[in-house]
Amino acid sequence: MKTILFDTLKAKAILEIDRRLSRSHSYMDTTEMFNALLAASMEPREDPRAVIKDWHERAVALVKAWDVRKVGTLMQLFPAILPHRCEAYGFSIDQNEKADWIITWN
Repeated sequence: MKTILFDTLKAKAILEIDRRLSRSHSYMDTTEMFNALLAASMEPREDPRAVIKDWHERAVALVKAWDVRKVGTLMQLFPAILPHRCEAYGFSIDQNEKADWIITWN
């Protein structure tokens, strides 16, 4: 049985957002497909770096605002943040003695 704080899962998801966007950002100037995707979603003359920064800020704000009811969505979007082998097990949500939300995999 593994247990993790919900806030720890959210922090790991934010690190995963950072990792994904920084990896994309490093290829931004050389990858035509990435530039085409950005161009299709931007207003004319919008700086791609500004779009990535905006996406990052919005994604982080969204994850920070989520409460424990979004734990399933968080795990679906960021499976790499889960403790080893936990994705195969059911989980329960409870509060510890400090009133922190905890996720426990059975």
